[in-house]
Amino acid sequence: MYLSGSNENISNAGYRRPIMKKAVCIILFSVLIISHSFAQEKKIYTFSIKANPFAYLASTLSYINFATTKNYPSYIGLYELEFQYALNDYLNISFNPRLESENSPRYLYNEYYSINHCLHLTPGLLFRPLKTRLRGWYLGAYIPIGWINMKEGMISKPPTVSDNFALLGIGIATGCQWINKKGGTFSLGVGGQKYWKFGFPNNTYTYTYTEPFTLKTFLTSLVERNIYWELPLALTMDFRFGYSF
Repeated sequence: MYLSGSNENISNAGYRRPIMKKAVCIILFSVLIISHSFAQEKKIYTFSIKANPFAYLASTLSYINFATTKNYPSYIGLYELEFQYALNDYLNISFNPRLESENSPRYLYNEYYSINHCLHLTPGLLFRPLKTRLRGWYLGAYIPIGWINMKEGMISKPPTVSDNFALLGIGIATGCQWINKKGGTFSLGVGGQKYWKFGFPNNTYTYTYTEPFTLKTFLTSLVERNIYWELPLALTMDFRFGYSF
């Protein structure tokens, strides 16, 4: 609501409301169609494997642009899978391996480049309070662990910086999963996770803290977070298709 300002702002706000209403209706209609397509069946499923097809498509298109452009373009790749196993009707264990790659120009006139490769291996535990096994609403807790390599250098020359970091974090999520009568699986969810990054002793760049990764350095980082160059709190989205059996 505008309490003051020009009539133009008020009229623009009024014009945007129908557009927002239409967008919300389209989203709700899409979710309704997907929910109907993945109607719940009574068949018991124990194992699921899923992936985000849009991430693979975007990564492939990004790589094609990267490989066919003469100047130094950017490339961002994300490749991941999720496995779920039902221990019983209430508890599932999950495992989510994910590989991220980024290749991009940096600094003035694109004279420098950076290449980052990150491997995540994320185990988790999912609780389904409605006793629905692999289906339905869930609450999840995760322990993301991983490794990241960060390279920098001048264009067309070998990298002058190649630093490595260990990653350790915590995460929570909630969402819902549908399985149709043929085993087709769709999940939708949201969550958040926090990483702590620990530099290896032989790192060379200025953001590196050279004390080795030990239990002491981990506990210290929980209290004195500014010692390490940390990844920010990340919002996570679960939008995956797959198969259950």
